[in-house]
Amino acid sequence: MKDTRFEDNPLVLNEETHFRSYAGVPILNKQGLPLGTLCVINKTPKKLSIHQKRSLIALGRQVEILYEYHLQNTELKKAQNNQLENNKILREFAGNVSHDLKMPLANMIITSDIVKAKYASVLDDKGKEYLDYIKNSGLKLSEYITGLVEYYSEDGSKASEVKEFFLNDLLEDTIDLLHIDSNCDIRLPEENLNILGNCAGLGQIMMNLISNSLKYNNAEEIVIDIDCIENEEFYHFSVTDNGIGIPEENLDQIFELFTVINVNGTPDERGHGIGLSTVKKLVDTMNGEISVKSTLNKGTTFNFSISKPEFNQIQAN
Repeated sequence: MKDTRFEDNPLVLNEETHFRSYAGVPILNKQGLPLGTLCVINKTPKKLSIHQKRSLIALGRQVEILYEYHLQNTELKKAQNNQLENNKILREFAGNVSHDLKMPLANMIITSDIVKAKYASVLDDKGKEYLDYIKNSGLKLSEYITGLVEYYSEDGSKASEVKEFFLNDLLEDTIDLLHIDSNCDIRLPEENLNILGNCAGLGQIMMNLISNSLKYNNAEEIVIDIDCIENEEFYHFSVTDNGIGIPEENLDQIFELFTVINVNGTPDERGHGIGLSTVKKLVDTMNGEISVKSTLNKGTTFNFSISKPEFNQIQAN
């Protein structure tokens, strides 16, 4: 009642509120600017002890921290929404590119075969080589477009498609799709583990990793070792080859989209920088991690894990 800052305050004069004591600490942002106050008010006069003052200051600091967390969370959600919108635009763009280019590419590939067959008698070896070059370029561009569309169409929704399957059965089906040459020895895990998880996602991961082991390998006999062990939380996989390897300075970049490492693959083979980024994305959607170890001219090992569905459920609860 004697404080000039409060004596005319409606909360003090009003008979219903009738406040007679006030203690407050300022709430500041990171730049030190005041956002408001955290205050304690009462209808009877109060004198705060040192402990109470310290407690009020501590509560004020907690409010500042909570406010900062809220601000960061808001900014993160905004960034996530922007990322989702950008991905949507890129998916639409990739879809349009696929639609507009796939048919002309198919016509170019087919026409190359027709010209080569129909005019074989008048074409010299150089002419046939040019036609093969056109066809192979068309096939590579078609593969690139397909990979791009698959990357941006993968939204993680398939990660919840869980079923029970045997690992070696999945690997054998994947290997059959790759049409492996006779000079390749792919060694499957000794134990045919019964896995509960995302069969389609794991199959795509293995397809990409095995394809890379074949593509970047100039050994007389290609050897690929696949292994898997499990614990309570994860399945842990490894894919090891005796290929040409990856330069050490590039190991941190290979999972980035459109990253193509400057190494010599097998004849007429060159990566497009989408496959391993797709692998990383799939592993992430299955709550796992992936890493790589490699030695030039000796080989490469990819280690990755995927979380068990039952462990995910425990974490969620």
